[in-house]
Amino acid sequence: MADTRNAYSGSYSTQNKHRLEGGLLDAAIADWEAVATKFGTDAIKDSSTRARYMAHIKEISNQVRREVDSGNMTVQDGAVYCNQLRDKLFIEYRKYTSAVGVAQAEQLKLSSRGFDYYLNKYAQKEFQKSFTDLTEQERGKIYYEVIKSAGRGNDSVNAKIKTLRVRGGVFLLVTAILATGEVIGAKDKVKELARQGSIIAGGMIGGGLAGFGVSFVCGPAEPLCAVALVYIGSNIGGIAGEAANDAYQDELDEFMRWMKK
Repeated sequence: MADTRNAYSGSYSTQNKHRLEGGLLDAAIADWEAVATKFGTDAIKDSSTRARYMAHIKEISNQVRREVDSGNMTVQDGAVYCNQLRDKLFIEYRKYTSAVGVAQAEQLKLSSRGFDYYLNKYAQKEFQKSFTDLTEQERGKIYYEVIKSAGRGNDSVNAKIKTLRVRGGVFLLVTAILATGEVIGAKDKVKELARQGSIIAGGMIGGGLAGFGVSFVCGPAEPLCAVALVYIGSNIGGIAGEAANDAYQDELDEFMRWMKK
């Protein structure tokens, strides 16, 4: 049968619609899946960690108030204890927080105030004078307020964490939709499923490994640097995962051909 295709020379028309190269679209989807899965998972994880931290400090605040009310602890000792323990828990819970979350926490810690600041803050709010000018009874009331406040979180931080949790869920949902679409549209669905899994797993591993280097590369309290480093790690991990899957599939195809001989 004769070849009826015609070749045309000349400039490429810009007035017509042209199909986007599949490779570019696949690369963009793979990039999103590798990065979004890591950030989405971390956002949900950090939100859960924050919730546990909040529940813990609230429990301690209530317990100390009961001890003070029963006379087993002075109100001043209770206030000092709550302040010190909250700082220790802040450090402890960072072990369960993502690299980006730790950097954000470090940045927040830089702007935190000391114990005396809060004594004066509540003294001004309650009595319109500094803590040192208060009577013993008034000081007791301020100490008690510090104990109560130890069980409350930073409202702005809580709001940001809640927003991040919602975004994390959206990231994971979009990733699932894109991955499902790629599998459904593929000729070999089993191979595509393996490819999608490799990209997502590679992104998680790459982002996790990059997270270990955040403190060394970025230093403390540098969330933007941490985000960039984890992004790069997730991206590279996704590319490596896809490349490893492609190599495995090629070897598997060759093995199957050899077995059929």
